[in-house]
Amino acid sequence: MLLFLTVTGSDGGGSLLIGLYKKYRELLFRCASQYVTRYQDAEDVVHDVFCIAVQYSKMLAELGEESCLHFLFVCTRNRALNFTKKQSRVVLVSEPWDANEIPEDIKLGELLEDRTALKKAMAAAKKLRPSYADVLYLHLEGFTVARIAELFKEEPEAVRKRLYRAKKKLRELMLEEGEE
Repeated sequence: MLLFLTVTGSDGGGSLLIGLYKKYRELLFRCASQYVTRYQDAEDVVHDVFCIAVQYSKMLAELGEESCLHFLFVCTRNRALNFTKKQSRVVLVSEPWDANEIPEDIKLGELLEDRTALKKAMAAAKKLRPSYADVLYLHLEGFTVARIAELFKEEPEAVRKRLYRAKKKLRELMLEEGEE
């Protein structure tokens, strides 16, 4: 991917894209992993996002880093959601699709010690509305409410309320998962 960004971004925007790729690819990968189940699919989503970013490199060069991250994050979420919708229509015969498959290297807060709780939380998080899932995911990644508000260009109080509602809904969904 770095080679692609170097070759296609030879007009000066390439160094920006390479810097964004090095700095945010893991964050974007973990974001994509919230929506798609396979490691390779999450990688594909992130690579697609940076291919899209090449098309918008001039616009991104004029924006600040916060706005670039917002653009990349929203593109990743939308691309992953579109991928998931397409996958739900396609049945793969040669490769079984396991909804409980969680790659070992995906880190989500303190749930890692308890793999069953992690599986429940990830299954429940996939049922959240995207606006709730985004805020919850970024919070788990260590972003503060103020930073998330800056990223989405919203008031911190609105983000705080959405985060509270997301946690509440996640608890409800996890309890439902436990009853089944």
